[in-house]
Amino acid sequence: MRQQQTFRGFLFILLMLVVLAAVMGLPHGMQADRITNQEFVQILDEGQIVAASIRPNAQTPTGEAAVTLASGDIVRQNFADIGEAEALFRDRGIDYVVEEVPQENYLITILLPFMLSIVVVVVILMVMNRGAAGGGGANARMMNFGKSRARLSRDSKVNFSNVAGLKEEKE
Repeated sequence: MRQQQTFRGFLFILLMLVVLAAVMGLPHGMQADRITNQEFVQILDEGQIVAASIRPNAQTPTGEAAVTLASGDIVRQNFADIGEAEALFRDRGIDYVVEEVPQENYLITILLPFMLSIVVVVVILMVMNRGAAGGGGANARMMNFGKSRARLSRDSKVNFSNVAGLKEEKE
């Protein structure tokens, strides 16, 4: 009798979950305090700014303005229109840098879904082949219902005289 094999991809799946958790937990960019619009304008009016930058989002005209203070703190403010942030900096005479719009990562947008679909197809094929290889017991031979393994035995010592009753059938 063949023992059922355990799934050997368990360690691979566990490793992928650990890597995914580590990537999701990493901080995105420099850590900064998020503040309200009124606090942002107040900080701009105080004039203790070392550097200022505007980072537009891929969905224009939205973006984020980041200001580095003299104390080394970085504060960020999201804007529905980065034109507002440019106007705030220009009105107060603050030099700022407009960063490039972030581009799509082709590895994530094209290659990752392609690789995931290949993994799904391979797993499905493995599951189907494991059942067809006889590892599933009687259910694996489900499509062989027309092939009987019964054999005709010719050395039987039983005849009609040994059977009791039913005289009409014996005749």
